Amino acid sequence: MFSASMTNLLANRHSRGGGNPGSNFLRKYISAYLRERPAFMSFIRPQEALLFQKHSHLIDSPVLDFGCGDGFFAQVVFGKHKLDIGLEVDNNPRIEEAKKRNVYKKILLYDGLAIPLKNNSVRTVISNCVFEHIPNISSSVNEIYRVLKKGGYCITSVMTSDWSDMMLGTKLFGQNYAKWMNKRQEHESILSKKQWRALFKKAGFTIVKEIGYVNERTAKWLDLFHYLSLPSLITYKLFKRWVLLPWVNEKLVQWVETWHAPSLQKGKFAAYFYILRK
Repeated sequence: MFSASMTNLLANRHSRGGGNPGSNFLRKYISAYLRERPAFMSFIRPQEALLFQKHSHLIDSPVLDFGCGDGFFAQVVFGKHKLDIGLEVDNNPRIEEAKKRNVYKKILLYDGLAIPLKNNSVRTVISNCVFEHIPNISSSVNEIYRVLKKGGYCITSVMTSDWSDMMLGTKLFGQNYAKWMNKRQEHESILSKKQWRALFKKAGFTIVKEIGYVNERTAKWLDLFHYLSLPSLITYKLFKRWVLLPWVNEKLVQWVETWHAPSLQKGKFAAYFYILRK
């Protein structure tokens, strides 16, 4: 079973790492993103990676990664060839990178509407910050419910409409900035926490856990670093690599880690992590 093998893998890593396992994993994930991705991602993706890792005992095969993209996030959290199926829309060019990474045992392409799997055919669906990019997200959530076996879990993270208010640009320039940035980020379904809850419950899911992350101070830095990361866009256009000098970004690891430290405290959050059960 996937959950047993993953538990053993994590236990081995814990025994080798020592100290606080959560801190060790977070530092590792921050480092992974600063080495290979634009710096702004290090303010959000490592926290998501840590949340998925902490709940990996719920993940059981067969596993579907809904909206797998280039597979980098899944590789960082789970390693190569650990997940059964990566699902992506057929017009996403990033899927070629996922194939090269060999993260998934199988990759399925589809039209973004009906998932090409039978009813009750997977035990776990994972999806990281995908739902907010899908128009008419309720149809996709219903499809995920359909393909899940009874008792199976959908483990997902989503951005909420609070992101619009927390951005540094919104504080400086108002809601026009928020509308522009959300359009640029292709946020088609940027719902409030209340709306996400209602959507999941309407599909038939039981909300097992809801965890907020990316608090207001982290959201401001995340927004600012979209602009400080522009050199990465240039290097990608020229060399097909986001980071040319990984050792330069690596010097930011400890500093970025300090912005994640309070991100699971109570308060207002730009994003939420959900564990949903069928």
